[in-house]
Amino acid sequence: MLNINPFSRGRKEPERRVVVPFAPRPRRDRSAADLARIIEGEIIPRLLLTQEARAAVAPSLRELESRGAMVDGLARRTIEEDLPPLLADALGRIESGDTFEGLCFELFAPAARRLGDWWLEDRITFTDVTVGLCRLQQLVHELSDRFAPHDPGPDAPSILLAAAPGEQHVFGLTLMGEVFRRGGWRVSLVQEATAGELIDMVRTEVFAVIALSLTDERFYPETLKLAPKLRRGSANPGAVLMVGGPAFSEAPARISEIGADLSAATAQEALHAADRRIGRRAALA
Repeated sequence: MLNINPFSRGRKEPERRVVVPFAPRPRRDRSAADLARIIEGEIIPRLLLTQEARAAVAPSLRELESRGAMVDGLARRTIEEDLPPLLADALGRIESGDTFEGLCFELFAPAARRLGDWWLEDRITFTDVTVGLCRLQQLVHELSDRFAPHDPGPDAPSILLAAAPGEQHVFGLTLMGEVFRRGGWRVSLVQEATAGELIDMVRTEVFAVIALSLTDERFYPETLKLAPKLRRGSANPGAVLMVGGPAFSEAPARISEIGADLSAATAQEALHAADRRIGRRAALA
């Protein structure tokens, strides 16, 4: 729904704004239902995983066991190690034939899920989850900066991808930003901002699409108030309002209630819907 690049080699970066969230505050309510909804909705970055990708290959039991060990190892390393060795390992995998998209699907996303599982089982702390997810986000951005297909250019459509104010679980939004970026969009990704800050952004920058991601339904009433303010304040009177996340997928009536033009279950669906809405042919298949 953070442009950390200490390894940049001077290449011109596509226009992109990302705000790094501070460590989330632990919740007092650690009910299984609440945590499961958070993990299913955002810690598991399902926005990236299309049904076609899932069904492409049926792995063998041995492959599953090997993959599980790699996922466990990466999840543990994100807690215990800094970014450079994690990045070096990922770059080595790409040099050996893996792809950036493959790493996201086969390794990073399951590692995020594993962190959530361990948290539910009380095997790691809330801080461990936060540190691990932060390093996974850094990996996604570092690799995307190196292997981005092209610079979309100043004439490319722009999208504001924002976590609704109050949201704390945004790894899925990070991956959604990468899908749009690879689809030829200029992406401004905001992971922590107040309603006022978001309104100021749409007043000063022209966005073709304004997208809000919401997992925790506790923040829906404020998001409902924010949506019309974003429309009224937008420098682009024709900006498309898109919403996504479990708070909407689990209660579809909210999509029309909030006045959204678009909503989608996956990042690929969102990309295609946004392209169609503005009458644009997708840059990438």
